[in-house]
Amino acid sequence: MESFGDVMGFDRALTLFNPEGELLQVNYARKSVDNGKPTIAISTREGIVFSAIRPVSEDDLPLIVPESAEKVFKIDEDIATAISGFISDGRILVDKLQEIAQNYRIIYGKEADILLLVKDIASEMQAYTQYGGARPFAVGLLIGGVRGSDYALYVVEPGGTYYEYKAVAIGMEKEKINKILKNSYDEKMSLEDGIELSIKSLKATSIKLMPENLEIVTVKKGEFKKFSREEVKKYL
Repeated sequence: MESFGDVMGFDRALTLFNPEGELLQVNYARKSVDNGKPTIAISTREGIVFSAIRPVSEDDLPLIVPESAEKVFKIDEDIATAISGFISDGRILVDKLQEIAQNYRIIYGKEADILLLVKDIASEMQAYTQYGGARPFAVGLLIGGVRGSDYALYVVEPGGTYYEYKAVAIGMEKEKINKILKNSYDEKMSLEDGIELSIKSLKATSIKLMPENLEIVTVKKGEFKKFSREEVKKYL
């Protein structure tokens, strides 16, 4: 059994594995993602649905401008990303994704393949687990959009690992949300069905949903749509 001193030793060195083969700083970054407000992405036959809870409470209203705490961002015409964890870390990675997409469009005259974006940003995140003087990005990314004639959705973890999903949640109470997604998901569902499923899943959590703290975005071929507060209110 490890003593407190042993744990602290492995804890302080980013690139030092503990006896279980873990990088503790990467584990802590994952916990930051799990402590973030939940974020959902669902791939449908018509496009991708993103639903995210902003870090805005009733106590913050009416002084805060809820839209300033956005968690879903446009990367290209039909590619978007949603974040959970440290929003400041997420915005750095969003800027990087947008830069990669813009450079690809300038050089090749067309939109970058979504998997290329995923691999590039995953490599960037993984690099921050390899050397001292830095720390892992304490944020998880959901990246979704058009790929060829279909749609694709990926999760990128703080350590740089990425997976493709059909529907997934990250952040607080993700186990509860993912169970609902698993039982209710249908590949033939429409965007409207995807929105309703995401809201149903979020309503099962302990977080009170309001038009001010719920962010909904849909992405389909050639279109990125962020729902207004009034549109979100209608769904609630």
